[in-house]
Amino acid sequence: MIFIANSINNIFLEEILPNEDGAKKIKEVKMAVAYANGNEQRIPKILVFCDKHKIPLKFWCRYGDGVASFILKLFLNKTEHSCKGIKNFHAKIIWLVGHGVYIGSANLTDNGWRNNIEAGLFFSDDDIVKFNLYSQLNDFFEKIDEISCPFTEDIVEKIELLESEQKSSNTKKEDTQSAIIESLNEYYTNYMNEHGHAGSKATETRKILDKKSCITPEGQQQNEGTPYRANLKRGELANIVRKVIEEAKKNNIGSVSKQDFFNAIPDEVKMRAKDSWPTHYWQAVEREAERRKYKMNNDRLILR
Repeated sequence: MIFIANSINNIFLEEILPNEDGAKKIKEVKMAVAYANGNEQRIPKILVFCDKHKIPLKFWCRYGDGVASFILKLFLNKTEHSCKGIKNFHAKIIWLVGHGVYIGSANLTDNGWRNNIEAGLFFSDDDIVKFNLYSQLNDFFEKIDEISCPFTEDIVEKIELLESEQKSSNTKKEDTQSAIIESLNEYYTNYMNEHGHAGSKATETRKILDKKSCITPEGQQQNEGTPYRANLKRGELANIVRKVIEEAKKNNIGSVSKQDFFNAIPDEVKMRAKDSWPTHYWQAVEREAERRKYKMNNDRLILR
């Protein structure tokens, strides 16, 4: 077992990659890392390593805002590799199956692998056996695969457009970004609804994780004790809030009252959410206001 802390102890993450003989023992690489970036001059070393030694790479990352479009395109063009996204994902595990596993804090970035002060442990294959980690690692990767969705060419194009908008000086970029994000969320929700059938293992895993981490339908983490609202779809309240705001802006209305927002909630949503909807819906309004940097005046959202 090796402690990796980059410049703190002069042991860097790239040192987990073995030599030619060691590479021959690796059956595949399973990588659960939230964030990744790079370009043609800075391709992550683990990708170069896997390509060089023809090792299949399975990559799970944060969906939407976690991985640069350049990296996602590399996976689209390689049939031997795969890449899937998961919402609210923050893991950092790199398992070189047959060699060892890194569990720590580093993302798949130059800073994570070289410049940042990170902290993690590398367990050799013997350590994995000694500490009974093999089955636990397999279970982890099986479970995250059940709640992940693949990146399509269309989704990668949207992420690339989002990156471009974030860098631009376009005065309407917030609205454009919101539309792209809504489209990304819609794809994720539809995919999970289609492939995570009611009562399936994937759906049950998603519910268990949501309960434990107290994730609201809008994907925002709340304090312990927030009730799990199984009868609301993920992002449902946030989408209603955004539609109310966009409708007000289209009609040149400068502010929206709490009652205006409440009037927009469909009756069938109220019935499904029961008594919990007013509190959680207004929280969704406040989060959207914070995200767009709108001011709140008591029970009114100011759009100008």
